[in-house]
Amino acid sequence: MTESAEEQETCEHSQRHDLAATGAYSAQEKVITSSVDISYLRSREFACKCIEISLALALLILTLASGTTAGPKILHEGCIMMALTFTPAIVVCRAFFPISLANAGGDLKWLEVTLNGIVAIYFVLDFVLDYIFDLTIPLDYAGYLSRWVSWSGPPAGLSQPTSPKASPRGSPRGTPLDGAGPLPISPQPPRPFQARSRTSSKASNMSEATPAVYPLVPKLPVPALGHTLTWYLKHLQCVLTEQQHREVEVIVNEFGKPGGLGEKLQEELIKRHDTMDNWMYEWWLDDMYMSVPLALPVNSSPGMVFPLQHFQSPADMTLFAARLVTAALEMKERIYIGDLDVDRCSARERHQPMCMQQYSRVFTSHRRPGIPRDKLISYADVSLANQHIVVFMRNHMFRIDVVVAGVLMTTEDLQKQLQLLMQEVEEYEGPDPPAIGIMTADNRRTWAQNRQILVSDPSNLSNLKVLESSTLVLSIDEPLSSRFNLTTRTSHKATLSKRQSSFTAGAQPPQLEKTMESLRDEVNAGHQMLHGGGSLHNSGNRWFDKTIQFVVTQDGWCGLCYEHSPAEGIVVIQLVEQVLHQLSEASETTPLEAIADEAEAKAPETTAALEDRQLKKLEWKVTPVITRRIEEAAANVDRLVEDLDFRILRYTGFGRNYMKKNKCSPDAFIQLALQLAYFRTQSHLTSTYESASIRRFRHGRVDVIRANTPEALVCFKIYKLHRDGHGFSTQASDRLAKFKTALEIQTEIMVNNILGRGIDNHLLGLREVAKEMSLPTPEIFSHSSYQVANHFRLSTSQVPTLSDSWMGYGPVCPDGYGASYNPHPETIVFCLSAFNSCESTSTLDFGRSLERALDDMKTLLDSRSN
Repeated sequence: MTESAEEQETCEHSQRHDLAATGAYSAQEKVITSSVDISYLRSREFACKCIEISLALALLILTLASGTTAGPKILHEGCIMMALTFTPAIVVCRAFFPISLANAGGDLKWLEVTLNGIVAIYFVLDFVLDYIFDLTIPLDYAGYLSRWVSWSGPPAGLSQPTSPKASPRGSPRGTPLDGAGPLPISPQPPRPFQARSRTSSKASNMSEATPAVYPLVPKLPVPALGHTLTWYLKHLQCVLTEQQHREVEVIVNEFGKPGGLGEKLQEELIKRHDTMDNWMYEWWLDDMYMSVPLALPVNSSPGMVFPLQHFQSPADMTLFAARLVTAALEMKERIYIGDLDVDRCSARERHQPMCMQQYSRVFTSHRRPGIPRDKLISYADVSLANQHIVVFMRNHMFRIDVVVAGVLMTTEDLQKQLQLLMQEVEEYEGPDPPAIGIMTADNRRTWAQNRQILVSDPSNLSNLKVLESSTLVLSIDEPLSSRFNLTTRTSHKATLSKRQSSFTAGAQPPQLEKTMESLRDEVNAGHQMLHGGGSLHNSGNRWFDKTIQFVVTQDGWCGLCYEHSPAEGIVVIQLVEQVLHQLSEASETTPLEAIADEAEAKAPETTAALEDRQLKKLEWKVTPVITRRIEEAAANVDRLVEDLDFRILRYTGFGRNYMKKNKCSPDAFIQLALQLAYFRTQSHLTSTYESASIRRFRHGRVDVIRANTPEALVCFKIYKLHRDGHGFSTQASDRLAKFKTALEIQTEIMVNNILGRGIDNHLLGLREVAKEMSLPTPEIFSHSSYQVANHFRLSTSQVPTLSDSWMGYGPVCPDGYGASYNPHPETIVFCLSAFNSCESTSTLDFGRSLERALDDMKTLLDSRSN
């Protein structure tokens, strides 16, 4: 689902290549005579002067680096680039002049010594800067050229590729294929929003904005075939029986043997890598989203709940909504003109820029249903001069032109429009409008058929174009009843919340009913953001195909539901956190109540021209066939909503600070806790999905961190016996050693993934390239073990936030769990989901088991100091 390991980076110093080998050449050089007078180049004087100049430059660079906080990474790269510039000079000298380290009296001895000395000087300076600023960047000739350009953007005339298809042909990057060593990694939360010094876009002309060129990052490498197959067998070891594993081992070895089918497919992948910006992106997008027919709510689209707002009146709510939309529009412009800070890696190739393509799709994309697959439609090329949003309320839909002729509507004017809209809906006395939006929550192939019926009428087609080309959707919802769920406190260290579907209206006294109506909690709000509550509530007040849908309610629970295919969760969170920060700063400057009162006083001044020009209701032509399809979609959505088992676990025993203090990667630590919790409830491990960001590569999305390892299984069996009443059969030191081994392996898997050495995308590429070559499906993919490996009963994702927001989603298979987690300094927030129709899953049992797992792991770590 969402990408939980977006900022997961290693804190170790990178392995540096030994460039001293560049001096190890054959003693038999080709002798070329030259008529150029090179006597001075042979002199000791020349060598000394060159080294003196190099030392002076090195000291200058070091002085500048010590006095700045903005440029260490540039100075660091400069040293490496200067060293790499002089290294080829040595090669040239050796090629054209009779010189050799073995022949100290050779013609150009001092020139060679000079060049090698300069290289040594700059590498020493590089390590000095590395020590001062902890800048760890491995040497990679091809990578350095692209990264050197990307620190400040490509030079004039060089444009950023926008499609994964077209790119200049080149050789694939050399990638280290040895597994990175186990290192403590600290996933980084979104950075705090930094106010910009530029003029607000309210005062700018959006029609004059020019598109930005974000840094060009390296291509995604193709992992080594042997590396992928070895790790694949390792992960299968603990989810198959011994007999099944021996059987699949034979198949995998046959696939990967020298000269076998695997090597042929690997060669084709490398060719694809050479000719495309990202050899994986199109296949991954199709397999992950476009070809999946499941309904978007719960199954694919996450829901995000914002911190609770405190509205005193409807005017407060409309002002918040207006500010939310205005800030989002300003964010869209900032993305377009390049005013966003470039996301950068926090360690391992530290400060390397990340691909920013996902940001450009957040406010410009729409997922259109289709047969046999959906299509991601982009409106990125549409001018910013004219933009609109679509507002939903009680299934009514309105278009509001928020940018006209390049001028952004003010927050006050947008609030007036929202108040006019609400007034019109409140005063509406006609028949209920058709819940067209609920059809977007149905099976994707069914919705594709229904859409074809809709577009047969020109007015419906026009409405669909308005919806698809909108910047975002704003849903003004009715709050769900507090009866929709019930909060239960399970211990002093955690709170677990669950929906209570059997809670009936007539079962409580009137006074208690009134009290409980006001006790809507965050889990109730989570249901509202994920699916709207069903056809009797707000599920028809949505357009699930749209990437961003903001949801606001009168009781202050607000959030969003976002369509997942254009961008990963961390990108959306980064944008939303900045928007919310901007709103909070605006509220501190001018309280909501003051502006709302002023707006209400000026409401009669709203002109008819403003109303006519910017508030347009979308009217639909509905036939009996469409009415029947809406009813069928509503029944399907209601079954999905009823089946969702959703809880929030706020674990307060410790947070990421404790894990870092104990030199554990917070992400790897939590993954092991999730594995232990699952093992205790199911008595076995399962294939586990955790999204790992690969945005350090061009058009990179995610690969899969698999947490099911033999090392984890060995560790967990000890705890399982202990919980069964048999006591610990091993000493604490032995248990600690096994836990450390499992943690190190999990960290190594994480590092492999974020550095482009994940196995799942590679396996998918091998499978898809076989299809393109019209070959029979290789046995490694047709064997039942491949289905077992990709049946993710545990789908996890880290979604860190700075605020008290959180994001959750549903399971990805009928018998599985969804588990997003948000590690704060002293607490951890888990969003757990399952399906009630599966007898073997229960978020209540899993949540309690997860709490015990975290407690036990803390006890184990604390035993080291006892």
